Amino acid sequence: MCSAFCTACAKKASKSLVDRLGDSVLRALAPAWETVPSEFRNVRSDRELHRSMLAQIQMLRGAVYRQDGAISASDLDAQGRHCQPIDDQSWHLVLQDADRRMLACLGLTLHPVGVQYRDLALKGVVGRMAPEIAPRFTTAIEAVIEQARKESLQFVEAGGWALDQKHRRSYRAPLLACACWSTGQLIGQALAVATATKRNHSAEILRRLGGYPLGEEEPESQSFFDPYYQCEMEILGFDSRRPDPRYAETVADLTDYLAFAEVVTP
Repeated sequence: MCSAFCTACAKKASKSLVDRLGDSVLRALAPAWETVPSEFRNVRSDRELHRSMLAQIQMLRGAVYRQDGAISASDLDAQGRHCQPIDDQSWHLVLQDADRRMLACLGLTLHPVGVQYRDLALKGVVGRMAPEIAPRFTTAIEAVIEQARKESLQFVEAGGWALDQKHRRSYRAPLLACACWSTGQLIGQALAVATATKRNHSAEILRRLGGYPLGEEEPESQSFFDPYYQCEMEILGFDSRRPDPRYAETVADLTDYLAFAEVVTP
């Protein structure tokens, strides 16, 4: 993916990227032990399907991250899955083809009111930063948590974004990211914090959709090297109420689409 590609997608956004789904399908996995908001109209309770789809998500992440050189074989389980402790507690957005093959995935972890920085998965990311920059990111993340509390918004951690390499130069890259804003609207509006790699222009795409950097305002201070994923990364915030105007129509269409998309619960 490149800047020219992102610009082209922005120009096409006025037509809404949802119109280009074709035979691809967006679905969602709801977390265990959480009530699905009534805004989602097509909820399917199927423990085996949920388990199977989550395994496919973990295998897609494992394959993509390995191909990118972000992780080693030792970071995967015997089935090639990249598993995270928060997987069972998270929403997962997935893009599948007509045969239900997994093309892309992204995770959203909703936190209860009163969540503290120490409870976040992001704490581990910040803990891997150089000690001279970690405190400012901690402060910035805590500020987003406090803003969400004051404005009675959900606080969300977003991550686990993986896209099959064959589709990285297609509309599918910004489409799934746009779905973060749409999902936030369906769950009752949210402020979110996301980690994004600069390796595949993921951070650039999120910025173009309305993400904003946390930490320092100086461009050279916005990224950091993550020794686990072996790449430069950014931590970005986004507000589900405020997508970039160029993508507002796509976010609105995705909100309508996801309201009737299949949501699988365990």
